[in-house]
Amino acid sequence: MRTTWNAATIGLLATACASGAGALVAAGCGDDDNGATTPKVDPPAKAPDGFRTIVNREAGLTVAVPRRWRARPRGEVTVLRSPGRTVAITIAADRGPAGRDTAPSQYARSTLEALPGFGGSIAAGGRQVDGTPYSSGLVTARGTIDTSPREQQIAVAALQVPGQATFAATVFGADRPRVIERILASVRAGAAEAK
Repeated sequence: MRTTWNAATIGLLATACASGAGALVAAGCGDDDNGATTPKVDPPAKAPDGFRTIVNREAGLTVAVPRRWRARPRGEVTVLRSPGRTVAITIAADRGPAGRDTAPSQYARSTLEALPGFGGSIAAGGRQVDGTPYSSGLVTARGTIDTSPREQQIAVAALQVPGQATFAATVFGADRPRVIERILASVRAGAAEAK
């Protein structure tokens, strides 16, 4: 089953992150309570053939995305969409206590459970994100959220720079698993803008 992601759905998720709405702030939405003295900055991942690098200075991250995908920073959230809008990914950095201290697998699960109006079944267990240099956790589910009543594949990856931040990527739709894996593996800690 294919789900098309419209601007309202992506906007709801990005707005929830940016505004600090509900439990999403505690699990995946750019909390700025930075207790670390010197944030780690890694060079961007080498973009695979056919990809380009996106920089979100406000969130302090870089990510490689297929050239034909739509990609734009929206405040502290980076929003990615596939052609035909069958896959949507939001990526945010959490530098608060939860982002610094929560195990990536638990962080990913909490983020998934905190999606606005999430209803569905979460797969037992989880796994690591292949190819990332960071500690990671990836949890998948089939379910719905407030703005999309059709059941679909949802995944949340948490990539953690220990003691500094967790990058949470929420993926809606799974018709391009290899491309999604490459995107997730390319997320890197970049220089964040001073606030």
